[in-house]
Amino acid sequence: MSGRRVVVCRWQSELVRALLDEGTEVVLVLERSDLRQMRVESGLRGRCAYEYVVSTLDSVEELSAVAVDLLDKGGVDRVTSPTELGQFGAGYLAHLCGVVDDALVHVAHRNKRLMKARVAEAGVATARFVSIPNPSDGAAVASAVASLRPPYVLKPVSGYGTVSTLRFDSAEELVAAAEAFPHDPMLRSRQLIAEEFVNGTELCVEAVWANGCERAFLLHEYLTPRLNVASSDDPASSDGSRVLREDEHQELYAGTREIHRRINPALGIIDGATQMEVFRTADGRLLFSEVATRVGGGWVSDLISAHFGRSVWALVAEALARDDVRLGVAPHRYLAGLHIRPSVSGRLVSLPDPEAVLSRPGVVAWRCLRRVGERVRLRHPSDWCGAVIFGADSDEELERLRLELAQELRMETEPD
Repeated sequence: MSGRRVVVCRWQSELVRALLDEGTEVVLVLERSDLRQMRVESGLRGRCAYEYVVSTLDSVEELSAVAVDLLDKGGVDRVTSPTELGQFGAGYLAHLCGVVDDALVHVAHRNKRLMKARVAEAGVATARFVSIPNPSDGAAVASAVASLRPPYVLKPVSGYGTVSTLRFDSAEELVAAAEAFPHDPMLRSRQLIAEEFVNGTELCVEAVWANGCERAFLLHEYLTPRLNVASSDDPASSDGSRVLREDEHQELYAGTREIHRRINPALGIIDGATQMEVFRTADGRLLFSEVATRVGGGWVSDLISAHFGRSVWALVAEALARDDVRLGVAPHRYLAGLHIRPSVSGRLVSLPDPEAVLSRPGVVAWRCLRRVGERVRLRHPSDWCGAVIFGADSDEELERLRLELAQELRMETEPD
């Protein structure tokens, strides 16, 4: 029994169950949308010590009231959120409850401007960037990006998952687009960040930390850089990633571990899961892109679980509850994952049969996030639909299986 009190902001059934099984006293802070949109299991809710429901985790007033009540009840040991949009609220609550001293730590976990500034101060190379606090001021935008070299990437300061992330080949295009920038409705701030586009291989590091120490560490390579997925000739076969084995990529593992060694203190990363993205340039340099303090989305959580032979949510729960994790064994020497989605927006008329998918040799896991009749809007690469995890005993066999699955697993839509 861990004896710790852990606050979970937003619902994630696997995480809550794993924490409870560790003997943790769980406190739920749910948004009203969780109760409307997610399968919040009453049995698990009933096992939690306390529950608070707020209109949104962005409400300072409501989180302040939660914090005061928790302090009256003896305080908390850890605060976590399994979702990207819960990070601000969870971090603010952790600060109010005295779990985190630095009031800007949780801001640096979401605000790319502060994140990159702290990372650069820690001596880690990152793409050159400028802040655009007022996108409607064309002269100020042009002056800011004049210090950068094209091509450029323009994105929200607190964006996530390549949502509303655009590339431009000229400063004129960027300035014109900034004023009418297509902000995602889930993002409230209208401030932007512009940075130099990095040509290179996009790598992703999935890790679990406990008391500042590494407990699980995995490197995988995107088949196509996330920003390029939408323009790929065949997104169905290229929207995914493959695990890079440490015994075959020791230098890459050493380099990304060194980046984490430097940025973790700068960003206050101590407990829980992280997803860090870096670029490897043609000359072998590693450039920091960004880091998120949660488990990766899409197919990534299932890929991590397959690689470590146990649910990633169990690993996170163990790290939060008792500062250690138990790792299992991967089912195949080589593993990869694909995001399966329709080729065009519309109403879903057919989905892969789950029994047929799971019975296919090499398939480890299949997760479908959509239903027939549901409308799918493919606005950006992170409009998640379905994910397949598969493995093989050789690189050649893995590549063959990837192409076959991309061809076979189809989601069909019709316009509406």
